[in-house]
Amino acid sequence: MELQIDAHRIVEKARAAGVRTHLEVWPEMIHDFQTFGEGFPEAVRGTAKLCEHLRGLLDEGGPHPE
Repeated sequence: MELQIDAHRIVEKARAAGVRTHLEVWPEMIHDFQTFGEGFPEAVRGTAKLCEHLRGLLDEGGPHPE
């Protein structure tokens, strides 16, 4: 839970500084669950969502302040 609290604090500070952010919390998942690969369905979905998000940023010209 402490990592999740830290993540929310970082997002709040980044947004306050004008940085575009995206935070998605996966309840019941452990830290770095995406690294478990194809043997873990949530890891596959999480990695796919991350790739989709990154593709969207790249299509827009990369991350930038709003």
